[in-house]
Amino acid sequence: MRLFFVLSCWIFLSMDQVFAQPQNHNWNFGGDIWLAFNSGEAEICEPLEFWSWEAGASISDRDGSLLIYTNGVEVYNKHGEVISEIEVSADDSLYYKSLTQGVLILPGTLESGKYSIIGISRYAVVDMSLDSGNGGMFDFPAWKPLDLAASGFGEKNIAIRHGNGRDWWVVQSMHTYNLATQNWDTLLVCYFFDSEGVRKRVDNTINFRGSVGSLPAGEMTVSHDGSKIALVFYGSVLVYSFNRCTGEFVEELCYIDSLDKLYGAAFSKSGRYLYFTQTSGYPAGSNILYQLDVQKNQYGENEIQKIYERDNYINYSIGQLELGPDDRIYIATYGPGFFALNMNLAVVRYPDLPGIMCGFDTLGVWLGGNRSSMASPTPSTTPLALWSAVNVTRLAAPPPFLPKPPFPRRGKLPPP
Repeated sequence: MRLFFVLSCWIFLSMDQVFAQPQNHNWNFGGDIWLAFNSGEAEICEPLEFWSWEAGASISDRDGSLLIYTNGVEVYNKHGEVISEIEVSADDSLYYKSLTQGVLILPGTLESGKYSIIGISRYAVVDMSLDSGNGGMFDFPAWKPLDLAASGFGEKNIAIRHGNGRDWWVVQSMHTYNLATQNWDTLLVCYFFDSEGVRKRVDNTINFRGSVGSLPAGEMTVSHDGSKIALVFYGSVLVYSFNRCTGEFVEELCYIDSLDKLYGAAFSKSGRYLYFTQTSGYPAGSNILYQLDVQKNQYGENEIQKIYERDNYINYSIGQLELGPDDRIYIATYGPGFFALNMNLAVVRYPDLPGIMCGFDTLGVWLGGNRSSMASPTPSTTPLALWSAVNVTRLAAPPPFLPKPPFPRRGKLPPP
């Protein structure tokens, strides 16, 4: 029976890789940015209403047409119309959409046409059959608690396709301060999601041992094949192997400590290299992009290299990372005003090559005169999808500075 179970997981895994899934080919994030991957190269589209400091997710249909997108507070349809909104006070992190991975979107069964929007500690369902196919909230109240028995949620939130090739694991972090050890007990909870919602949870206690700092912040990311999960905390990086059939964190593969202000993270396509960032925040400091070789060298060590470093650049921050449909890694940068660095996405062009051969470019994709925030979109589809080839080319070269974007600004920036 156990052999049959393992074999079934492998069969479904293989079936999942047969089909290209363009459900992640539209990215809505930051300040009114819409980046599409459908035409053979990355293209900036006319912006739709959107603002988020960190959280953001979007999902498309199987033909690559945008369906819905959200910043964790407002949910928008493909026309940029709000179909749901959470009331939040000005002292709530949600007010500025300021949760690292505050929201993601999961497809339901193909027949149902329903999509689950997963926020931190809550979820909602969008039914695309409503409003003449533009979508609407499936239930009232639209948002429901993810887990009534849970508390102390952090800001980490990812989804991994289950080993059966159909359902999902949603992984979120919880943190409780331990007075005895004077450190944080960190729990990674895997919720089993199918077309009917949450079915069960699997708890994983990880051995967090490092600088506390802003513990809840920082990205969690999964390798393309779903076998590894990396977590970035304020001063630490942990990499674990993951069992997609059971929802268990199996083995600690790598642990890096004694770093500072870590934030973004993404695996290369093969899963061998993990890229992560140190962000200076305000007012000035070091912004660093690291490359970590998850495969140990002959001395049993994990090699780590600085790919990019920029010191004392006032109010400049290097933010979240995302592996794109073209197997390149895109990096959001932020700074007040409009200047070349934050009016482009930085790009790692060859993430599976070591060191400077990875082809890091600070001016990777011109954002059409707009600027990014700290956010990149949280992926909405399985990392096991076999993406179609997309050649991203740099668009028209930007001027070094622009006093204002050509598109109207919407929303507002959070205060420094």
